[in-house]
Amino acid sequence: MSTLNIDTDERVQSLLFHSALLSGVGADAHQIANQLYGDCVASDIGRTCIDGGSRLMFSLITPGSREMRVLIRQGSECGGAVTHWLRSNVGAAETARSITFHGEIETAWSETLTIAQMLGLERRLRAYHAVLGPLSRIYTVMYTAHCARVGWQIDRGWGVDKVLANMGLPRLWNQTLDLLQPLFLFTPSATVGPWSIAHELAHGEEIVRIGTSAWARVSEDTGKSQRLAALINQLGGDGRYAEALYKLVASASPANARIGRALEIEFRQGQFTGMEFYLSLSEPRPGVRSISPN
Repeated sequence: MSTLNIDTDERVQSLLFHSALLSGVGADAHQIANQLYGDCVASDIGRTCIDGGSRLMFSLITPGSREMRVLIRQGSECGGAVTHWLRSNVGAAETARSITFHGEIETAWSETLTIAQMLGLERRLRAYHAVLGPLSRIYTVMYTAHCARVGWQIDRGWGVDKVLANMGLPRLWNQTLDLLQPLFLFTPSATVGPWSIAHELAHGEEIVRIGTSAWARVSEDTGKSQRLAALINQLGGDGRYAEALYKLVASASPANARIGRALEIEFRQGQFTGMEFYLSLSEPRPGVRSISPN
């Protein structure tokens, strides 16, 4: 796939505009792209295996129709240990914000606890952390004015299958394998990830997401985007849109860049409900080494 021969800022602006057109917003594409570009912040710190240091990621969901879903880096703190993101679903009434934490830092718990308290969800957070905390670390929290979702990254040496069993959800591991094998073309290991477990801090039904960035290790060839499109179609999404967006992001990235980097599988009350896939615009920075979020 060809790389656009323009500088990084122009690449970002062009990608936002063309992805907006692809999502079907029509004449609003320029306005949407300009607004989103204005929110982007490039950074040489806070790189992880999920975002690759990019200021811009896209997400795809299934089931569901085509929709422009963008994650925009808004700056880092604490030497890159804390990164802020804006999550914008174009056309949605409300945007979300998320914070990514790198490494074992006290800020992860204090920031997450503050958000949970603000939303009246502290009890749910403490209950989930009592189970997952000894086996993992908080690596992200996503929140709006009404809800929050917290992600724990499983410690190395712990199998995500065993963590799910400790949570009383052992069946979810086999369902996860069934979904990922045709996408990866290999059987994922429960101990080689990184793997994550995310909980919605909401009253009522239990919503769990199983996540991994092992997808980033799958070779970037036409088969990778085609398998993604096929799975999204199979699960009730727009596979043609998914493949077109994947190719669009790849065309704006350097050759051999990792585009499909991470994914999450969602279960409600133990039943599969959907998946979300994350595509990253690669922005190589000479002399800056990627760090693992572990």
